[in-house]
Amino acid sequence: MIHHDLKKKTSRIIYLHGSDDVWSTLGLIEPRTKDSVSIVIKGGSHCADVYPSRSSDPPQLKKARITVAFYFKKMVVGRIMFCTDKR
Repeated sequence: MIHHDLKKKTSRIIYLHGSDDVWSTLGLIEPRTKDSVSIVIKGGSHCADVYPSRSSDPPQLKKARITVAFYFKKMVVGRIMFCTDKR
């Protein structure tokens, strides 16, 4: 994906790239905000992280999935905890 407007305000984004993904040069390796995170899977290929887990997955892919789950939970739970109902 080519980022046409890199100055848009965004938050809570997990940037996930494989080091061997031909598209990774178009991705954001450095997160733009303090509440976003970038993960590079050494030896990872395009979309390897979205396939179902297998016992034969490389350790760095398994670790990346755990890291994504950790940050996703932190971002979602943190967001829910601080939301207020303004009805």
